Amino acid sequence: MTLFINRQLAVEMGKRRRIDPTVRKLIVYLAGGFALTLSRNPDRYFRILKAIKNELKSIDVDSFHRSIKKAYRKGFVNYRKNKEDYYDLFLSKSGEKEIDFFEIEEMVIKKPICWDGLWRLVIFDIPESKKKGRDALSSKLKKLSFLSIQKSVLIYPYPCWDEVETLINFFDLHGYVRKMIVKDIDDVFDLKKHFRLR
Repeated sequence: MTLFINRQLAVEMGKRRRIDPTVRKLIVYLAGGFALTLSRNPDRYFRILKAIKNELKSIDVDSFHRSIKKAYRKGFVNYRKNKEDYYDLFLSKSGEKEIDFFEIEEMVIKKPICWDGLWRLVIFDIPESKKKGRDALSSKLKKLSFLSIQKSVLIYPYPCWDEVETLINFFDLHGYVRKMIVKDIDDVFDLKKHFRLR
């Protein structure tokens, strides 16, 4: 599965990916350096040789085996033979891209204790050829509590450029999105009321 397909699914499904929770957990742990060694390759019967972390001990072993096979068949994980003639499981490039998708899904913007009095504007003019990315960007920004004040213009009161840049990178929209910080804006009373600012 490529990143392009991930983006397409993100737009077309418009909801959380239906990835088996155990597969998801496996991908996250492998991304975090969690080592897993198998007695045979993941496409066949196997047993896990290395100790499973505490967080995975509660998972049903048969279910976990099935999840490893699913992850392997979907191309999220791969394996290599080690010096002891066992198999080390590791995250594939597709699995690494899946982690990017998880980060987008779970993205939140931390609100500071006090508002700095500045407004963050995201303005975009994205061609029809990138409509899916444009719709996905707009949808995700709104889910992050950005307010649309005009077509293709969204506003937010707190620092958020790292998150916006991550979205621009993920949806491949470089050159089409502008970010601005402004101090004075009309309708400030309504905006403060909307964002519950003092």
